[in-house]
Amino acid sequence: MYKKNLDYVFVKFEGDFYLYSPQKSIKLNESAARILDLCDGTNSIEDICNVLGKKYPETKNLKEIVERTINHLSQLGVLVNN
Repeated sequence: MYKKNLDYVFVKFEGDFYLYSPQKSIKLNESAARILDLCDGTNSIEDICNVLGKKYPETKNLKEIVERTINHLSQLGVLVNN
């Protein structure tokens, strides 16, 4: 399970999603922002897929997308593994 690195501040501004830290800023697309929002330290990847699958039932390869996004955000230091 993953949780947000508290060094980052998550902001929605004029329909766009941003992460800010003292070192950098990152713009997220909507799907990455939704995945990040669900990474609260209690949701597993399966939990996240279940929530997003209900909201976006037409999305194919949802688990792959979630895993790839989580891996990318982890590499950036935005997420930490519990």
